[in-house]
Parts: sequence; C-alpha cells; structure tokens
Amino acid sequence: MRDLLRHRVDVEERVLTDDAYMSSTAEWVKVIRNLRCRLEPMSEREKTLFHREGATLTHRLFFKPIRQVIDSNVSRVVFGSRTFEVVGSRDEDETGRLMVLHLHETYEPTARTA
Repeated sequence: MRDLLRHRVDVEERVLTDDAYMSSTAEWVKVIRNLRCRLEPMSEREKTLFHREGATLTHRLFFKPIRQVIDSNVSRVVFGSRTFEVVGSRDEDETGRLMVLHLHETYEPTARTA
C-alpha cells in the first residue's frame, strides 16, 4: 500500500478575514502538509460520465483516512505548481481504510516576467 501512495500534496483551506474596507478577503492556508497519496487522472470516459451528471472532474486522489475533515466547500489540493478544487469525497470500500477525493484542476494564471 505504501508504494501506491507515492505522491505528496498539501491541502489548503479557505479562511475569510476582515479587511480595512469592512468586507472579507479570502486567503488560502495550508492545513495539511505532505499528505501521502496517489493522484491519478480520470479517463475520458469517466470525465464524460461525470459531466453528464453535472460535475466537471479531472483527477482522483487516494489517501489513508486522517482525523481532519477535507471539506469540498472550503478545501483545495496543491501538488507542486498545480491546484485542484475538491469536488467531493467518499470512502472507497466503506471500511475506513482508503478515502478518495474527486478533484477538478484549476488553472491560475501566473505572473509574467519580461
């Protein structure tokens, strides 16, 4: 099992803070560092099936359960320079041994340097 969980990712959570203009600013804070996991892309067939159901999914992430809850409303996964929005999660075999996150890769433009 250890060989299958060969990737390491960070999980970030959105935190709202009040700013000087009486509104809220969203910031991403790392809540889990170096989570051992397996990150794999979904096949085109799977993407099409999920898309028919109204979900846009690109990847799936397998990991051993942890105490901290990864919420699809406020969490994202960072793998190197890539960022993934958490769409949903489930217990793979309903035994509590392996969790799966369904992810959608987001493309954030990077600053260009001249």
